[in-house]
Amino acid sequence: MSEEINLIDDCFYVKKGRFLWYSFLKDNTPLITSLTEEICIFSTRMYLKQKQEGFSEAEKSYEGSVGGKL
Repeated sequence: MSEEINLIDDCFYVKKGRFLWYSFLKDNTPLITSLTEEICIFSTRMYLKQKQEGFSEAEKSYEGSVGGKL
């Protein structure tokens, strides 16, 4: 049984899993996991755009801390 793949922007496709949506490049390389199809498409487009244009320094690192007593 062969699944039909609908390419988005002639670059990637999305597929529904059991609970989540997944995006893949044409060559089946996995990219993004999301809760909805719309968010998966949007996030994949933004990721590919940033990958092509370059990620800003602010997007490259994250810092966080947890304060208080447990």
